[in-house]
This record gives sequence, structure tokens and C-alpha cells, in this order.
Amino acid sequence: MVAPLVTVITPAYNVEQYLAEAMESVLAQTVGDLEYLVVDDGSSDGTAEIARQLQERDGRVRLLRGEHRGSSAARNVALREARGEYVAFCDGDDRWAPEFLERSLAVLQQAPPEVGATFCAFRYIDQAGRLLGKTQVAAPGDYDAVRTLSGHCPQGNGSCLLIRRTCFEEAGLFDEDLFNCVDFDMWMRIHLHASRPLFRFLAEPLVDWRTRPGAISADEGKRVDGLAEILRRYGDLLTPATVGQAFVWPAVLGFYSGRDDTARAWVQRVRGADPRFFLRSQHGLVLGVFTLLGPANGRRLRRLAQQAVRASRHPRTLLGRLRGSPS
Repeated sequence: MVAPLVTVITPAYNVEQYLAEAMESVLAQTVGDLEYLVVDDGSSDGTAEIARQLQERDGRVRLLRGEHRGSSAARNVALREARGEYVAFCDGDDRWAPEFLERSLAVLQQAPPEVGATFCAFRYIDQAGRLLGKTQVAAPGDYDAVRTLSGHCPQGNGSCLLIRRTCFEEAGLFDEDLFNCVDFDMWMRIHLHASRPLFRFLAEPLVDWRTRPGAISADEGKRVDGLAEILRRYGDLLTPATVGQAFVWPAVLGFYSGRDDTARAWVQRVRGADPRFFLRSQHGLVLGVFTLLGPANGRRLRRLAQQAVRASRHPRTLLGRLRGSPS
């Protein structure tokens, strides 16, 4: 069989409410030369049946099933089967714009040889698929290990990337022992071990990322645990100019989640950062509030800020910043 240009992978666990929309967005891509591997990660709802029905309708879809072992294991199952020159992931509750693959391929194919992946901007949507009026955009240019680490994984979420399959062959598969920050870890290993280590940013918002209760990214405490492991594994790469920046958001998230001892330890790493960074950074400003008021008062102010933002729908104020980032 002739290998497809792109392998698209969807790890799916109990997402019957959203899976059809995600899969339809993949099958509607303007680039049709793809194979679509959907991995049912031991779902207990109708997820597998929805995937099976779309498999019957479109021969590019192949349903793979297994026991519930988490999204890393599900992605790895598909990566071992992947035949495409390029690999992309669309989580079972996200959706792509029809031009996502076309635009990502154009950027990657025109990039210098050292660029192994591209990632795009994305919009936030709620459970019903409504736009939340916020777009996640990274700074322009190419990203190496230090820029990704100090920027707290600007790649945002796994549905935004297009990656050369050789990157996985050289850097390995997803770490199945990590529960959180598994994407972050994978991108860092590609930066460090692949022969094409750079990621290029595409400023177009071509992905809709769904925020919903119960998602792994919604658990701030587990996110802190994941970031702690990432910083333990890769923190030695940071330079004096980037170490403070790298620890600002983890420290804020530590205070948000009540992990005050961890947050205070990270604040100590931040103290050497350029003071101008804190004035330019929303997370730096929030960390200053927590440092001045103390963790309990900071969290109390955050709760008030969340209520004010919900009432006013103007999240760009300082109160809006205090409510926190869902990324």
C-alpha cells in the first residue's frame, strides 16, 4: 500500500458527546491524503461505536481499541501503526479548521531543514462548542528546548501540532508514566534528541480547544505535579536570563492550587529575574500580588476576580488575569 502523507491520531476516552465533531473536522480537511487512527482507550460510553460508524463511512478511518491506560499509551499505540510522513493529533473533544493540515504542511515544507514540527494558534471553546472570545498565540519564530521550557510549553495543546514522523523515531514515544505535562515532555525530548529539533509557530488560529470539567488540564494540583517533574528533568538547560521566566507561571499555579510550599520554593528561583519581566508579564503581576498579600488573601482575591470576570465578561483587566489561564 502507498503510504499516506499524514497520519492523524485521536486518543479517545469517554468523549461520546464530542467525538463525532472532532472526527468530522479531521475528515473535512482540505488535505485528503491521510490515514486516521482513532484509539478507543477503554471507554465505558458510546465513544467506540461513534468511531466505528465513521470508520464504516470513510475508509481512511481505522479504529484501534484497548484497555484504559491513558492518553500517552493510546497515542503510542497509534504511533506504532503510523505510516504517514507527518503526524498530527486531534484530541477527541477538540476540532480543527478545514485548512489546518494544509496551512501547517505549507509552513513545515517551506521551513529550513532543522524545523521538525509546526504549531498554530488556537481558540478556546466551551462544552457546547461556543467560542469563548480568547485566542492563545505564541511569540513568532522558531522554538528550541530553552524557549519552550522558559515559555511554559507555548505549543499549548497537542491538537495544534504537525510533526515529522522521524522526530518520534529519534526521540521515542510518549512517556506513559507521566499523568500530566506529557505533551510538554515529548516536545522537550524532540528538541533535545531529534535531528530536526525546532518547532515553528503558525500564527493562524486553526484549532478550537475545548475547556470542560474533568479534563486533565483542569486539575491545577496535578498540573503543578507535572510541571515539577518537567522542571526536574530539564531545568538544568535554563540560562540565568531564562530561569526566572521559567518558574513564574509554575509558582502562580502552585499558589492557585494551594501548593504553597512548592510555590514558595519556585519563587526563590524567580527572584533573580529581570524586574522588567514582571511588569510586562501578566503572570509576573499576579505573582507579585500573591507575594504581597500572602497565599490565602491572593486566592480570596482570585475568587472575587473570577466572579467579576463572569459578571463583566471583560477578562483583559488585571482581575481577568488573576482568574488564571486554562492552559
